[in-house]
Amino acid sequence: MKRTIWRSAVVSTALIAALAISACGSSGDSGTASTSATAPTTLKKGDGEITVITWETYHDDPWVKQAEKDLGLKINITRVGSVDEMYAKARAGGTDADLYLVDSGSIKRYKDAGLIAPIDRQAITRAGNINLALDYAKTNVIDGELWAVPYNWGIQPMVFNKAAVPAAARTTWKTLWDPKYKGQVMIPDDAYITLPMVALAAGVPPFSWSAADYQTIKSQLDKLRPQVKTLTKSFNDQETTMVSGDAKVGYGQTYAFVSKDPKLGLSFPKEGTPFWLDNYFFSPKGAQDQDVYNFVNYTLTEEWQCRFANQTLQNGILPATLAKKCFSAKAWAGEGGNLVSKLTPELRKSFVLLQAPADIDKRLELWNAFKAGT
Repeated sequence: MKRTIWRSAVVSTALIAALAISACGSSGDSGTASTSATAPTTLKKGDGEITVITWETYHDDPWVKQAEKDLGLKINITRVGSVDEMYAKARAGGTDADLYLVDSGSIKRYKDAGLIAPIDRQAITRAGNINLALDYAKTNVIDGELWAVPYNWGIQPMVFNKAAVPAAARTTWKTLWDPKYKGQVMIPDDAYITLPMVALAAGVPPFSWSAADYQTIKSQLDKLRPQVKTLTKSFNDQETTMVSGDAKVGYGQTYAFVSKDPKLGLSFPKEGTPFWLDNYFFSPKGAQDQDVYNFVNYTLTEEWQCRFANQTLQNGILPATLAKKCFSAKAWAGEGGNLVSKLTPELRKSFVLLQAPADIDKRLELWNAFKAGT
């Protein structure tokens, strides 16, 4: 079956530039749009306290403490370990969150559930630092309204032990089903990001399944279960499992740890590598709060983004022309899987943008049955 999910790296310059503040000039960088503007006065001044639900490594405590000092805010940070946990917290509503860090493919899911609100694009005064090549307007703008502001992007590659997994086996997701690796496979406990990989391995469209496709995926999961050493619950779990040697090959929810151990490597299987664009989603309350916008803009500055990339070796959102000026030699060279300096059109075409399936609840039932062994 021909797949129609590939996304080209063609840049919608005019549309994204419109998202940048008052796009009437240039930042002097061909990879960014103008940032000149003043935030509108329609936003409400908050109570000086905001709550962010985020991921490990995204908003580390020392950075947040400095932001509190610089912005005069109290910033509450809650960290999650999976897409499913993030959504559950948002639905529960107990955290009274202002911001969620969520991928573009989940916009419709959160929007339809009434969990997020449109963003005042004029108040995103650092939009000009966002890499135009991310082409985020295609996914983040719906009916002319901006629903998400990019923060970081990345992939979910194969992670492997170089001594245990030969070169040919690194080119296909089918390796995770090879009996040779029984009890030595690592995958994250996250239906949203893992089931598309299973579908790619099976030659099934990742985000839209027929009844026959469901049977194919169930069969694949049944065969995968005895292969799995552990379902990891966090980024730290993934690192520990691979570095310790408990697993020899896996599906990387994170891959920054790969550079820490010379015996590990990563690859982009030929069936396609899931790609994500994480963003700030604004709750209805947060979308009206000037304090929330001040924090988001603070984290889109070159200073914050370069520190984020240099300390975590993740990509962030800066274009290569800005990143080259402030990335450490390690980050720019691609240590830890940083791809900002290596992203070619050919590589980009091999990435499959994670999207929210229409049948997420049914997929969760399938995933839970897989975990239960039923």
